[in-house]
Parts: sequence; C-alpha cells; structure tokens
Amino acid sequence: MTAYDIGRIRLELENLAVAPNSTAKGNNLQHLVSYVLSEIPGVVIRANNVLDHARSDEKDLWVRHSGMCGLPFSDLYLPVECKNEQRATSASEVRDFAAKIRTSSGVDGILVTRGGLTGSSADRAHDVIHLELASGIRITVITCSDIAKLTEPSDLVTLLNDRFFELRSNKTYVTI
Repeated sequence: MTAYDIGRIRLELENLAVAPNSTAKGNNLQHLVSYVLSEIPGVVIRANNVLDHARSDEKDLWVRHSGMCGLPFSDLYLPVECKNEQRATSASEVRDFAAKIRTSSGVDGILVTRGGLTGSSADRAHDVIHLELASGIRITVITCSDIAKLTEPSDLVTLLNDRFFELRSNKTYVTI
C-alpha cells in the first residue's frame, strides 16, 4: 500500500472548521473521508450525497469494498455518515444514522465524527450505539483525531477492525 499524503490530510483537517456554512463543513469532511477510504485497495466510493427515491433520506457516502480488503464488514455496500461539528455527535444523530442503515437493508455503517460521541460509554449516544447493536445494526465510529494519526491505508483498515471488535466485545465504545 502506498502512504497517505500526510500534508493533504493535515490541511483538510485544518479546513474542517473554517467552512462558511454547515453544508460546506459536511462536504469538507466527506471529501477527506472519501480520500482516506478510497486509498484502501478494494474500496471504491460509489456515490456521495445520495437521496433515496422518495428524496427523504440522504446518505453522505456510499462505499463498496471487495470483501477481500481486510475490512470487518459483512455488508459489501456501506453508508458512511460524516459529522463535521465541534460538538459531540448526539444520540438522535446516531439513531437517525442507524435508521438509514436499517432502511437500506444493511447491518453495517461507518460514522465519522469530528467531536466524538455525547456522554460516557454508559449513556447518550453510546447507549444508542449499544441499543442499535442489540437490534442488529453495527455502527463503527471513528473520529477526526483518529484520521490525523493515519499514515497509510493499512492503518485505517486496522483502526476499523479495532473499532469493530471494540463495539462487538464491549457493546459500545470505551476509547471514544
């Protein structure tokens, strides 16, 4: 695997907070997430900002992985939700993303959050992660701080596997 362009990642991370509005902020994070995911061999960004047929539900990104690239997900097509806000991602936002996964007939999704999750591992957004897992929806969460530490695509594969295991073994996240 080739190394990430660390300068590009740093610059894109620095620019997350300076966008003129929430749409531009969201697009900035989507662009960064698209870059780091698409560098994994066997991963393709299929679409971004996709509305469903009824135009009532938007997915930030759709990712397809080969199943042989080392990612832990049973779904080959994954929705990715990007939350570029300084505040922590709330329980209702996690619940909304879980509904997006469920209504697309999936079980796996990736949530990328700049501000982490609300509450401790026993309440708020963490509790929703736990409740959704109990109903068969697996939300793998990574943060912008995690992205800042990546040097090559294999680091992201390892991170996603570690977080997936953390979710499955703890029924929530203790490192976020």
